[in-house]
Amino acid sequence: MAQRQRETISVNEAVGLFGQEIPPMIIMKGKKHLYGWYYGEIPDHWATAVSPNGWTDGYLGLQWLERNFEPILDRQKGTTNIDS
Repeated sequence: MAQRQRETISVNEAVGLFGQEIPPMIIMKGKKHLYGWYYGEIPDHWATAVSPNGWTDGYLGLQWLERNFEPILDRQKGTTNIDS
């Protein structure tokens, strides 16, 4: 049986208060991002990133919030009383 090499990945994810899907960010270990790693395996609207250890950090967390989380909030403004 062939040995398989396994790596740890991190996933930033959330669900909106009213059940809205917020696309996750999958973070893989690496120095360069290779699209072929996952092509056809994950939905196109999910975000992907690399970090030296496969973990999230402040920069990647902020990128996810700005690219994936904030657009959902922007679409929801005016439909709820959450901000008031």
